[in-house]
Amino acid sequence: MSDVHSSPVVGVLLAAGLGTRFDPSGQDSKLLAALPDGTPVAVAAAGGCAP
Repeated sequence: MSDVHSSPVVGVLLAAGLGTRFDPSGQDSKLLAALPDGTPVAVAAAGGCAP
């Protein structure tokens, strides 16, 4: 058995669908959309899950 260090799960980031209310054309991903500071939504959300 290997000696692997693992940390506890502190959150689950759920994302699904194209977000057709966000972009009716279905071309743009809401998770890749930039927040006012330029950070992608997914990066900001995942940062909130970090220990």
